[in-house]
Amino acid sequence: MTAAIADPGLTGHPFSEAIKTQLPLDVWDLAVFGYAGGAMTARFKDRADRAGRGATGITQRWLLESTKEWVLRNALRKVSSNYIDDMILSVAMLSATLRERDDDGDHPDRLSRNDISAHLLRLGRLREGGLISLSGQQRAIRFVAHLLDDIRKWGLTARAAVAQGLPDSFAVQRTDCPKITRRAIDEPSRALPRTVVRQLLQPEALHLLVDQAGAWAAAWFKIALGTGRRPGELAVRDLLRIVAALQRQHP
Repeated sequence: MTAAIADPGLTGHPFSEAIKTQLPLDVWDLAVFGYAGGAMTARFKDRADRAGRGATGITQRWLLESTKEWVLRNALRKVSSNYIDDMILSVAMLSATLRERDDDGDHPDRLSRNDISAHLLRLGRLREGGLISLSGQQRAIRFVAHLLDDIRKWGLTARAAVAQGLPDSFAVQRTDCPKITRRAIDEPSRALPRTVVRQLLQPEALHLLVDQAGAWAAAWFKIALGTGRRPGELAVRDLLRIVAALQRQHP
């Protein structure tokens, strides 16, 4: 752990010695921090990933240590255990994105805005595939932004610190978080359930659409789903662009 890990709140804490034994572990028992109400843990690795989002754990040392620092400080403040788990889940999804780099994202000084952009695109694909909701996508972006802001504020990107050299460009911008379009109070939601979206994106479903309506229909469907636009909002120029692209592929 970093030297800062024992910073404010731990000195003199009634559970300070028990907490110190948790710090090297990949799963923390939050009862040690004074949490009550059953088995509450902070799981940094070996997380269940039933939804297939790749969020099985945080593998980059600098990111793991930074997240542990954040959890320690917030657990000492008795922040909601659900809030802590949402943070770890969001960082685990970022960790999965960074593992797609040739260096697995292990070197913070080599990261850039391009890596944040890659993560935003990956979250967008997860939402398009029905693996996370729009609100889940928003939370994942905001939690990462929160973590990166905090570790800079705490000096963890300074020389000899755990995230030494992390560039300022590796940050979430205000415009990165997708907005929710508000609907009238009496207007029903038009969003398809995630299970339905997954079924529609199955190869056999797309092949059936091609057989029944043509390749342009499948391409149109993917664009509509990927952009979040409703059927009536796709302009004629969008359809013409699809047809032109298909003609280039199949002259």
